[in-house]
Formats: sequence, C-alpha cells, structure tokens
Amino acid sequence: MPAWVKQGSLVIESDNEIVVTVLKTPSGGEAFSTLPISHTSQPVLYFPQIGVGPMPDGTNELRTVMLLVNQTDMDANEIRIEFFRPDGSRLTPLVDGKAWEDKPLAIKSMTSKRLTFTNPDIQVGWARVTSDAQLFGLVRYQIVDIKTQEAIREIGLFSSSPARKMVTFFDRNERIALALANPSEAPSKILLKIVDTEEGESPDLSWKMLPSIGPSGLGPNKQAAHFLPWEYLPPWLQQGCLVIESENEVVVTVLKTTERGEVFSTLPVSTTR
Repeated sequence: MPAWVKQGSLVIESDNEIVVTVLKTPSGGEAFSTLPISHTSQPVLYFPQIGVGPMPDGTNELRTVMLLVNQTDMDANEIRIEFFRPDGSRLTPLVDGKAWEDKPLAIKSMTSKRLTFTNPDIQVGWARVTSDAQLFGLVRYQIVDIKTQEAIREIGLFSSSPARKMVTFFDRNERIALALANPSEAPSKILLKIVDTEEGESPDLSWKMLPSIGPSGLGPNKQAAHFLPWEYLPPWLQQGCLVIESENEVVVTVLKTTERGEVFSTLPVSTTR
C-alpha cells in the first residue's frame, strides 16, 4: 500500500452481488472486532449507550470510539453530535483528548472520520448524530490498559434504528445488559416481556427489569441502562425472545456481558416501526 494512504474508506465493487465481512485484527491475526460495511445509511444515527472513564480495577479504562462513513456522492458539512446523560442533560466527554465544543463536523464524499471519547471520570449516556448527508456508523466499546494505552478488548456495535417494537434473543443462562434511549419530545411508557420457546409469553416485566423508568415512562432525551435481573423471572422462562414495546419510537442496544459487567458481545435487535 502506498505510504500516503492513512485513513479514509475501503471501497469494494463487484460485477454481481456478493457478501462481505470485514474484521479488525491485531498483529497476530486474531479477529479483534468488526468494522462497519455500508448497505444502508441514514440522516440521523442513534447510539443508545456510550461509556468513558476509569474502571473500578484502577488499571483499565473504558473508551468509546465512533466511526462515521460518508458513502454518498456529496460532502457532509453539517454533522452534529449530541451527547446526553441518563437524566437527559448534556454530556461533555473529551473527544480526541479535547473538550467537546459542539461544533459541526465535515466528512468529504467517500471518506470517513474516527472520534475517540475519553474522560478522567466515569460518564455514561447516549449519542445522536445528525447530518446534511446520509451517513452510516458504528461505535467500538474498548477496554484500554491505562499504562500502555493499548486496547485489551473491543466490541463493535452499529447505530440503532428508532422503533416502537424490538425483539432480541433471550437465554436465562446468559447475562444481558439493556440500554434504551428516548430521542422523542414526549415520555414513552415501556413494556418488556419474554416469549419462551416452549412455554409461551410472560406478563409485562418492565417494573422488575427496568426499575429506573417508572410508571410514567422514559422521558424525552433520557436513557435507562440495566443489567437484567433474571432472578425475578418465573422459573419456566428459559429461552426464547425478549420483546420491548414503547408508546413512541425509542432506540435500544442489547449487550451480553461477563459476571463483572464487562461487555463480551452484542446481541441482534430486530425492529418493527
């Protein structure tokens, strides 16, 4: 590869339709995380969970890296990124080591931009990206060694689509974390239930699974993130689908985690508008 090639977009073209997977790998060649491949793009991107700051062990920190790609024939000159805390107030992480100034970004046609979010204190929330051109994007959750500044673990997750009904995989033996964000201007009541493959459908479990939301619903620009407590489930619920329904469109991320709460992998979410 020529030395002047540093960062941008990798373009693959074919005479006929093909399928492609792209993996980020360390020098040893092991698969480390996925990279986004464009097949759809949107003028607004939602990332229901971002997190930055030192982890409780004192040796590692959490980072969020956002990748934005402009696959269109026009330059994007008015890209705005908004960060929100769980209570709906503005979140101000460091972006590429500097305080976020909330100014519009630009990405030329067929190029990309990488933004790294960090912070000296732990901060969590969600992000919204708006643009004058349609983009696609992904966030990487990274566990980084504080001394070496090398990523130890990394999970990639695409932007989420707003919807009123979402379905994902459920297994009682796996630890799952769920993050919901409400990008609308009105509160939205949330219903959560489980459909077991063999035994059928549970009643609404949102009051047990998502206690921070409450009966009035998830407020505008607010976020709720929880490790789902399976100990409250009836014993007959073992494996099937986790179903989330909402009055208004919300965005959802579902993560499989370790017992210590570290992100291990993502789970697919199917949306029905």
